[in-house]
Amino acid sequence: KTTIQCHSHYNTASMLFQPQNSSHPALAQKGPLPPYKNHTICSHLEPTPDEALEDRALLDAIVWPKPPAPTSLHQTSDPVHSLFAILPSKGGRELHVGDQLEALVQMQDFQGRPKHYGGDFLVARLHSPELGAGVAGTVVDHLNGSYSVVIHASGPDRIDVLPKKIENRSIEPGPVKYNPAGYYYKGSWRLFDGTPVRQFDAKSITQCLTGKVMNMYGDSTMRQWFEYLRAFVPDFNLRIPSKVGPFMAVDCKHNILLKYHCHGPPIGFSTDRASELRYVANELDRLPGGPNTVVALSLWAHFSPFPVEVYIRRMRNIRRALERLLARGPGTLAVIRSANLRALDKERSLNHSDWFSLQLDRILRNMFMGLAVVFVDAWEMTLAHHSPHNIHPPPDIIKNMISLILTKVCPAKKKS
Repeated sequence: KTTIQCHSHYNTASMLFQPQNSSHPALAQKGPLPPYKNHTICSHLEPTPDEALEDRALLDAIVWPKPPAPTSLHQTSDPVHSLFAILPSKGGRELHVGDQLEALVQMQDFQGRPKHYGGDFLVARLHSPELGAGVAGTVVDHLNGSYSVVIHASGPDRIDVLPKKIENRSIEPGPVKYNPAGYYYKGSWRLFDGTPVRQFDAKSITQCLTGKVMNMYGDSTMRQWFEYLRAFVPDFNLRIPSKVGPFMAVDCKHNILLKYHCHGPPIGFSTDRASELRYVANELDRLPGGPNTVVALSLWAHFSPFPVEVYIRRMRNIRRALERLLARGPGTLAVIRSANLRALDKERSLNHSDWFSLQLDRILRNMFMGLAVVFVDAWEMTLAHHSPHNIHPPPDIIKNMISLILTKVCPAKKKS
């Protein structure tokens, strides 16, 4: 008997996603659909030797330092007592855009005593509300209670790290290599590699998506992308009273088709029909692909309460399905959205944390490394932004994410 854990099911509502007999070019299927193969992704299957090796490498990549011995609450890290110092630049020269700013953080416990082991989860950023500027930093654990914070200067910013300073000590960090994705300036996301990110209004969004089919799969952070874009697709909007979908939006005049569906279990939504719980790998195997196809994926928010091995196996099956799609549909644009920081109250902290999300984010990056995909660094884009952390980033962050994607769909024409 087929179980929900292993397979996805299709019902009449899903036919709205396969309008092959439509006369509308964006809805019409170019050639036959690939034969449907419902690949099993049961989590209880034993991994192959190659999969076991990959599992071990991925688990090694997220190993986190542990305390040397059991500790009491008073011996854990206290941000109020902890200290930091900005390290002078080489030669004492003024920092310029693109330079690295470094700070040293010394963690102390609730009794004001320096810690002598690592393992703290720290995040850092520079920001300037006046300039609408912000950039995320990276934190390097020296495993002795001290941490290096490394941030690329992106403009005149003020530092917002910890409340006290320390004198520069002989615990000095070595050289740190850091390759950030980008930064905000005047509210717009810019890439450090110099690639211009185009800004899109309603007219240019429509022009860019003309003749395109955009398939979006994942949790509610991907549904945000669908909700943002469907405002520009006026002709037909299918929304059933469910959070999982299927949702669809069509612009007949410009041959635009947008689709969204939630990923399969585990999900934390309210009760939904089992027939609408679809595994992304199975959905990808039903797409023909091609240069007018965009596929966007975001799966992470519902996986943090579960063992990371569940996430590894799910991502592995999605990666294989994506490889098959890119092979049979050359020119398909695949977009992967990373995890982001979230607000955590007492109830949510029982099952979720940014630390768990960071582990999933590292797995995601390693799993899709080397594949021809566009990676949207939602972690960095939310950390660098001035808005409070929220599992659903505010509209201005979503706008910047969409601009980044559409820049890849419709890159600026090179001047002759």
